[in-house]
Amino acid sequence: MRYWLEPRDPSRLLAAVLREFAGPSGALSLEGRLHELPLWAFENATEQPTPPLARHTSEPLLDFLIVPLTPQNVNVAMRTTARPAAVGHASPIVHVQVATGPRIVFGAYDNFHPDCTFSDGLLEAALTRLQHEAIIWRFAPAIG
Repeated sequence: MRYWLEPRDPSRLLAAVLREFAGPSGALSLEGRLHELPLWAFENATEQPTPPLARHTSEPLLDFLIVPLTPQNVNVAMRTTARPAAVGHASPIVHVQVATGPRIVFGAYDNFHPDCTFSDGLLEAALTRLQHEAIIWRFAPAIG
């Protein structure tokens, strides 16, 4: 079920999502001013969009990177996004997507804007836990 999320702590939200969906079929895409971040430690990264992970901004063209959610890459992503101002309002990372197989299970667009952040793979119990841990303010089922 798809839920809209209102992030409270974007870096901790992304860390929770990465832990949840890490594995051989998981992938993370980042889009933004990625040259401002230390992303050289990712293994098997590509700059080429692949279904279902696509670019979301064509003008101006932003840096784009897709990485498999291996344990190494999850650690790199969590270290990178835990840096002050790496994600969230006016951060270098503008759009984030997480996919498992052919399906996007998490999207945070426009710097984790509350109207543009969703999960289509986290269970309600996990979202309630994130709310109690002060990672999200609230969540609501997507209607329609």
